[in-house]
Amino acid sequence: QTMCEEVKLQFYMPTSMIMTTINTLEIPEEIIEEILLNLPVKTLLKFKCVSKRWRSLISGNYFAKRHFKKSSSTTDKDLTDSTYQNRLTFFKRYQTNFFTVRSYSLRGEPVIDLSTGLDNLYPVRSSAEWGCVVGHFNGVVLITVSVRDVLLSWNPSTRRIKKIPLPSFSWGLLRDFSFGFGYHESTDEYTVVCVDISAYPEPCPAHVYSSKTNSWKKIRDFELGCPGRFSAKFVNGRFHWLLPLKVNGRGYDIVSLDSFEEKYEVVARPRCLDIGRIIVGGILDRYDHRLKLEELGGYLSLVVINVDSLWEVNIWAMMEYGAGESWTKVWTLSDFFDVGRRLICVMPLCLKNNGDIAVAVDSNVVVVCNGKNELCRSRINIVDQVKPVFYDESLVSPFGSDER
Repeated sequence: QTMCEEVKLQFYMPTSMIMTTINTLEIPEEIIEEILLNLPVKTLLKFKCVSKRWRSLISGNYFAKRHFKKSSSTTDKDLTDSTYQNRLTFFKRYQTNFFTVRSYSLRGEPVIDLSTGLDNLYPVRSSAEWGCVVGHFNGVVLITVSVRDVLLSWNPSTRRIKKIPLPSFSWGLLRDFSFGFGYHESTDEYTVVCVDISAYPEPCPAHVYSSKTNSWKKIRDFELGCPGRFSAKFVNGRFHWLLPLKVNGRGYDIVSLDSFEEKYEVVARPRCLDIGRIIVGGILDRYDHRLKLEELGGYLSLVVINVDSLWEVNIWAMMEYGAGESWTKVWTLSDFFDVGRRLICVMPLCLKNNGDIAVAVDSNVVVVCNGKNELCRSRINIVDQVKPVFYDESLVSPFGSDER
């Protein structure tokens, strides 16, 4: 069976910006679907208006998953490749808005304002409120909102948003939590971990949410220390936290959680960083290093600020999961910027298999490098505290309940 429709397809050529219009096409349905699978999300959202059949096709979960799998299979492409469908989104906190969200592209496309949906649904009610990006997978971003203790599952590309039910233990202003967000491809399941760090120094209660059941499950308590309010990083099917050791602030552990097996383990860390006084987050006074754990393109990574080396910043990545000897220095601030005058804020965004790495510096510049070679530098005109998210554009529906 074929689907014959009079359609107008617009193809934008990245180099010449030439638009070609093709009218009255009679193409088999399976061929049309293959063509649509190769188009960017922005174009597909417009094409939902072509017909009811196209709207149903493009809105379907099966098509969304096929499209994302096809568009995200870019491990052999450079970060600066014109067909690379990723966007860099910055979340800014203002007194009058829940979030001011600006979306950028490394390809130099126009800036997109994504704030409207979040502001209308969750306007700020007091100066005590703030939002935090927990993580992102398949183009879906997980956000937690303080005071209200709300978890939001949001697709910035489609603007669809859902609310996640909360764990069963007590919530309130005097409690603090550490969240983590993960996705298991083998079971097509999103998971969220929530650790109640208010219980420390007692064992911290832990719960795990599953998108399959849309509910929380109590798991084994976190007993290895206090993970702090930093979000857990999901790599290789496990959640990870960076924990300082209790002996004179010297040293640290990387602790992982397999939420299915309810098993906590210590992950091998780079041995070259086992010296000096370490602080995980917080203020640098009286400490030699400041460390922050990150997920970087599927790699577990560490951002290390060295006070003794005039505020030098290095980014390390575990190139082979579980192998301590595979920790590799993948980026150094002084290779691209002057250091020594002040602390420069560095936020790694993405690391590719080919060695390309994107880093946000001082909240207003994004550099893409490979080794010591700078591939491009973009000024993004952000002057406030921000949280960058480097996500794949997708049609994938957010998970949860109570869609707004």
